[in-house]
Amino acid sequence: EVINVTIGDPVSFDCKVTGTPELKVKWTKDGRELVPSRQHILSFVNNISSLKIQSAQKEDKGHYIFAVANHINVCTCKVELVVVGQYFDNFFVRFYTFEILIY
Repeated sequence: EVINVTIGDPVSFDCKVTGTPELKVKWTKDGRELVPSRQHILSFVNNISSLKIQSAQKEDKGHYIFAVANHINVCTCKVELVVVGQYFDNFFVRFYTFEILIY
C-alpha cells in the first residue's frame, strides 16, 4: 500500500495483533529498526502497535514494515510513505490501521 502525505502532516500507523503466547513487535524503515524518538513515537498497548510521526518530513519517506512474531510464526505488514509538497496551516491527522492475526 502507498500512503501520500504532505510535509508537516502528522501520520499514525496502527496495527492490531492477536496471538499467543507473548508477541514481539518491531517497526522498520528501509530495512533499519526504528527506535522511539521525538519525531517517531512507538507504542504497543492493548494488542495495538502504533507508529506515530509527529510531523512528516522528506526524510520520513520510505518503506515501513511492521513485524509481529511469536515462537511459531512471523507476520509482516508493509506500507510505503510518500511525503510531498509543502506545509499547510490547516491539516488533519491521517490514521492508517492494519490488522494482523498470528497464532
